[in-house]
Amino acid sequence: MKYELKDFQEKAARQLTENMVDLMERYDKRHDRIGSCCLAAPTGSGKTVIAAAVIEAILDGNAEWNVEPDEDACILWLTDLPTLA
Repeated sequence: MKYELKDFQEKAARQLTENMVDLMERYDKRHDRIGSCCLAAPTGSGKTVIAAAVIEAILDGNAEWNVEPDEDACILWLTDLPTLA
């Protein structure tokens, strides 16, 4: 990770990763269950950095967070800001 997360950002990233992994596992077991997660935070709080950490954890794994890499994961990143792409 290019940036070191602040404590509150790491907490949010861990929770969001946990939620997303849980949703993916439930979908794999019961193909009829689809869910969603949301990352909402004030402007300037680092939502983009948090999202990048979550994506990295899902794709590459994160031993500290007890997350295994998901080779089948597919991430769709949409933005209207070229700097965030």
